[in-house]
Amino acid sequence: MWDEIDTGKKMGPIPASKMKAKAEHRVPLSDATLRVLKHAQTLRDKSGLVFPPPTRSGQPMSDMTLTKILRDNDLAEKTVVHGFRSCFRT
Repeated sequence: MWDEIDTGKKMGPIPASKMKAKAEHRVPLSDATLRVLKHAQTLRDKSGLVFPPPTRSGQPMSDMTLTKILRDNDLAEKTVVHGFRSCFRT
């Protein structure tokens, strides 16, 4: 969510209430990530989602949408959507 990102501190904390372990997770934001977020600003809508889907306003992007993105970019053989979650955790 946009309100959870602090570009000034280059930090994207995830509140404990959203974490399985119930502990805040602090995600440092690299310069490359900040560039992506700058481009993502053009997608911003009232939902507060960083990457809102174009067809379902206010709803999170589905795993099938992410799978299609992987397939369209020839990455489906190298990774799966679930891998995104685990890479951000570790």
